[in-house]
Amino acid sequence: MIKILYNMIMAYFDGLRFGFFDHVPACAAWIDRRFKDYYALNFAAGGRVFWRHSDGRLLDLPAPVAWWTWPNARFVYGQREGRTWDHYYITFSGSRAQRMFRQELLSRVPAAFAVVGNPQQFRQNFERLISVLRRPVPDTDQAVHTLEGMCLSLHNSPETPEPNTLQRQIEELAHAIRLRPSAQWDFIEEADRLSVSLVHLRRLFRQSTGIPVHQFVIRSRMEQAAGQLRSSDKPIKQIAAGVGFEDLQHFAHAFRRLAGMPPGQYRREYHKMGGAKGSAVLD
Repeated sequence: MIKILYNMIMAYFDGLRFGFFDHVPACAAWIDRRFKDYYALNFAAGGRVFWRHSDGRLLDLPAPVAWWTWPNARFVYGQREGRTWDHYYITFSGSRAQRMFRQELLSRVPAAFAVVGNPQQFRQNFERLISVLRRPVPDTDQAVHTLEGMCLSLHNSPETPEPNTLQRQIEELAHAIRLRPSAQWDFIEEADRLSVSLVHLRRLFRQSTGIPVHQFVIRSRMEQAAGQLRSSDKPIKQIAAGVGFEDLQHFAHAFRRLAGMPPGQYRREYHKMGGAKGSAVLD
């Protein structure tokens, strides 16, 4: 009986195959194409994107916003002239994906986008989704469950972005930190620019991102360092200096605290796996 029940549970998650996935903190792409054979969920966690489905009007969507794509439909989205946004995406296909689309779990007619009501939770779920798929043995059952929960949550969100101005400015500050994490950020100056106290800025920033602003800077630096460890042969000391750490030991300690291993081991593990299919997001 237990074996039968186990097989029934495992079969429940059949019919969905994951393809490409990534987190691109400073995405500058301009996509204009008809997707042939897969579905995708995209999420702009920071910045803003221009977006259009089929022959519709080109919309200017500020983050946090998510959108779907599906086979045989034309989508246009992205930024030009050097502007960027904080982009998460995942592609998938199969009979389960087709059912999700037919039941409108992968679309909102007539809009195929949705404002993300809880961006902190949605970002965490997206990072968890990518993390379980980049394991040497991906946990696809958990990934399917997480993906469907994320899509379902979007149906409870408003279709048109209407964030308040101060919230938007805090999100834009978080996006700027992700783009330039090694900069010497002066948050007293940033608070003055936004006409709020430093205490209030810290409170708003934590509410928006889920972590204190100084931790956000460190995490953004480690994400940038992890990307360089995966994609280059630069010496670790050079990478550390490039993300704002002159003290190599301090850098290694901070990296290990977030990644669970020293930077050298992180690089070796990544290349031993032949390079993950998507990004190696820090857990």
